[in-house]
Amino acid sequence: MMARNSEIVLAIHERHANAIMEKRKTHELRKRIPALAEGALVYLYQTAPQSAVIGRFVVRSVQRKPPSEAWSDVGTDGFCISEPEFTAYVGAAAEVTALEVEDPVRLRRPAAVSELRDVDAEFHPPQSASYLRSEAIRKHLEALLPQEPPG
Repeated sequence: MMARNSEIVLAIHERHANAIMEKRKTHELRKRIPALAEGALVYLYQTAPQSAVIGRFVVRSVQRKPPSEAWSDVGTDGFCISEPEFTAYVGAAAEVTALEVEDPVRLRRPAAVSELRDVDAEFHPPQSASYLRSEAIRKHLEALLPQEPPG
């Protein structure tokens, strides 16, 4: 079993969530994020109007660096944003985090906030990111992953 801080729920806008699920976006950019390591699982909570967990990915690498280096290393193709969007987002941040996406998997169906609260009344969608501490929510989300074909 993974360490407690090896799974997070990440709030993400529809455009970026879909780009990750469609394997077009290879890096998720954040100014602040909980401590993560390679191999961590990130569940994507797509913000309103969806307001549901839609999938997950494995963190291939965690790169913390000055914004100019992050942009130079990843750029438009990896972040799926323009340079002006990048600059507006990072603002005066001295350091940003680029989570390299590996094995994105869309849940068989979105798991809405109301559904997740039925599983664990303490569930609150993150403003940005939060550790997934509920074993009941974890099991519920795992049950919504696509089934591997036998063989």
